Amino acid sequence: MISYPRPGQRVQLWYNKRLAAGWCAAYHGLIGTVTTVSSGPGPRNVRVRIDRGGYCEGVIVPRGNLRELQEAKR
Repeated sequence: MISYPRPGQRVQLWYNKRLAAGWCAAYHGLIGTVTTVSSGPGPRNVRVRIDRGGYCEGVIVPRGNLRELQEAKR
């Protein structure tokens, strides 16, 4: 989980096994770029731009469903 995502940061959408098999299956594991981070006081959601073969899609997800790219940890 990324506690404080920053605009421009590359992230991977990651859901738990129960949700990843259901309605979140379309986004599970996709890589995108953080464009906007909410400042609260409610849930801290993040807008992520996902590039999918020629077009971009914006998705709003809770920051708990983001994780760092595995490539960045090497």
